[in-house]
Amino acid sequence: MGTVAMLASFLISFAMAAPDRIDLPIEHSKDQGGHAIDYLGNREYVGYGIVDITTKRRQQCRELHGRFQSLQRIERDELQSNNGRHGFVAIVIPGIRPFLARAYRAVHRDNLWRYDKRCGAEAMATRDWLRQDNKALTDIIMKFQGRALMIVPPQLPDSPIPVAYTDANRPKRLDKYAGLGGYVVFPSGEITFWHIRLPRRIVQTVPIHVTERLAPEITLAVTPALQHCQLLQRIDNMAATCSLQRQRSSDPRLQDLELIHLHQTGRKRVSTLTLWIDTKSNLWADLLSRGEIEEFKRLARAAGCVSLTEIDLARAMIPRDLPDMFRRLHTMTSLLPSKTRLARP
Repeated sequence: MGTVAMLASFLISFAMAAPDRIDLPIEHSKDQGGHAIDYLGNREYVGYGIVDITTKRRQQCRELHGRFQSLQRIERDELQSNNGRHGFVAIVIPGIRPFLARAYRAVHRDNLWRYDKRCGAEAMATRDWLRQDNKALTDIIMKFQGRALMIVPPQLPDSPIPVAYTDANRPKRLDKYAGLGGYVVFPSGEITFWHIRLPRRIVQTVPIHVTERLAPEITLAVTPALQHCQLLQRIDNMAATCSLQRQRSSDPRLQDLELIHLHQTGRKRVSTLTLWIDTKSNLWADLLSRGEIEEFKRLARAAGCVSLTEIDLARAMIPRDLPDMFRRLHTMTSLLPSKTRLARP
């Protein structure tokens, strides 16, 4: 019996090692190019270097779409859960986050929600814009067929006007580095960049979307070459991006920063255009906000930067009114009702 088991084991091993040399059926539909790793509803085919979303996640999105089209009222918890599912999909599929922006903001707006006795939870009427955004999301997800999983070499933006990138880093642990950073790439290939560590009182009180909105104003204030020109601003925070695009906000802290923006752009004769950028594509600004200055310099030089100008705000004390900006944001936050301090506009 042992000899038979050994022979069977040998034949199976031989078939797996050289299937074309032995007449055994092979199930090609199970070929996944090596290891397939599922993580948070996404699937990586390691052998092929491809990333996709799982069949289960795709089916969930299809079911959500059908539910949204017929749903008359939606619970707040359900909308937040749906945003989370689509957020994981956005890690893989580019172009999704703009269609999530309104749903993200709606979850944080208390005035949209009323307690519904029928469901025993906060709910609101399912708005037409919610159905339209969900349909656009579903169309993108259903058409997606995977993309290459690769490391893109660093490169400078190909733009005829200066491009500014900014980011804010706010770790949950207070002993970790929390900072702001930004850089401007000029058409000549020169880069001016700045960075600063956030005061602890700001980390503890002022929410991330406010510090993200503050960063572009610092860039305008500390970059002398930004005068009498057009400027493209790239920000990876949707609330800050929308505030700059609409030039208005329900958040008094962003209203204050908008007045600063109008003053700066008017004084320096700068015309700005603001566009959202996904976090993964904003790697260089992210490094500056984390205090990883040498790694930023290495990537910039590898991308062909001809000149690097560094501005350490803590050492140069530029801009002079920055401590006052921090103080005002901290004071305004402390005066707001507790429910609205962390809410996005």
